[in-house]
Amino acid sequence: MSIITLLILSFISAFFGTIVMTVGQEIEIRIKKRPISYTPAVALFKIFHLNFNKLNKWMKGLASYVVHFGYGTALGFPLAFFEYFGFMDFYTVLVLYFLIVWLQGLIIVPLLGIAGPPWTWGVNAILTEMLHKAVYALATLIVFTSLVI
Repeated sequence: MSIITLLILSFISAFFGTIVMTVGQEIEIRIKKRPISYTPAVALFKIFHLNFNKLNKWMKGLASYVVHFGYGTALGFPLAFFEYFGFMDFYTVLVLYFLIVWLQGLIIVPLLGIAGPPWTWGVNAILTEMLHKAVYALATLIVFTSLVI
């Protein structure tokens, strides 16, 4: 398969992985009665020097979901490269992909000054983030492997 085909399949897979993760996040938000996190949207707005705080509540929510799905979909690209270079042992790729997805979030958010370093977030926040990213990685990899067979 060409790298372009694999990238398309990885993005499709990551979109579905994002849906699964979002459902899990929505359940967790309702159980814990916590507010929605705008972090991905705030990060993108900061990168493009836009003022997220000027948006009304509805627009913040919309921007958050659009960025969340765009970001989640874009994060599928490592799977295309794993497959292209013949590195597709399911469990090894699952661990590596999870680490890529989880660690990049732990690095980028503090680098952009949106939150402090991860060790200041608290154990519950870290574990919740790990769980959501693990669900995303597993769902994305399952869809991807089923598409490339």
